[in-house]
Amino acid sequence: MKTLVLTIWFAFCAIAVAQEPQPGERGLLPLRPQQLLAVLPRSREGWTLKRSTASNGVDEWLQSQAERIFELPPPPEDQEKGAKPALTRISIVDTAKKGSSLEIFKDFQPGEVEDGVEGLSIDGMPAYRSVSGPVGQLEVMIDERFVLEILLRNQKESAFKEWLKLCQIDKLRGAASGSRVVPFPEEVTIVEIDELDSEKSYSYRLSMSTGNEIERQLIQEEQMMKMIEDALAEGKDLEGLDLSEFE
Repeated sequence: MKTLVLTIWFAFCAIAVAQEPQPGERGLLPLRPQQLLAVLPRSREGWTLKRSTASNGVDEWLQSQAERIFELPPPPEDQEKGAKPALTRISIVDTAKKGSSLEIFKDFQPGEVEDGVEGLSIDGMPAYRSVSGPVGQLEVMIDERFVLEILLRNQKESAFKEWLKLCQIDKLRGAASGSRVVPFPEEVTIVEIDELDSEKSYSYRLSMSTGNEIERQLIQEEQMMKMIEDALAEGKDLEGLDLSEFE
């Protein structure tokens, strides 16, 4: 994994959206991206893992997320008819009990159906389910903190339960039981993990700064991020990237 050291005013950083954390604000420390990946299914017979990524960032508070995508080819006889593969995307977000991801559950009512979206309870967890043609979506809130989403294509509705059983929710709760309440840190290590292509994995340290240098920093940050993006696109080794002009 490539490691970079950056100084960024997070209120203007691309990963910082909505309302930035306030000075002195305290909140839960979210799980590490690697811990969230461990909760998602790693494999399933007949299915191919197409994507496995995880990252963290800053929204209204610190948060982390992980995602895996699986694909199942149709039977040979259906392929000849132009049938598309079945697809499953499973993602989980640790909101640390803050942020916009929890908003849809604010007025949750089990059994309520609105615009094709059904509210239901799964093992005591509030969830929303919707199906439109070949695509189905299930969003589950876990312990008023985590949001697990399962997106299906070309599968039966019963597949929601099958995939949900493959998620290690007990492991998630066990890891979360040790979470600490902390003040917003002066520096955050931002991580991007790609398990299927390690060259796309990287990390950098994000720190707050204020004062008259903000405008200059923003210009430098744009130039630096452009240089990093170009290097990644060209497959260059980030460790050999000369960022000394931005120090």
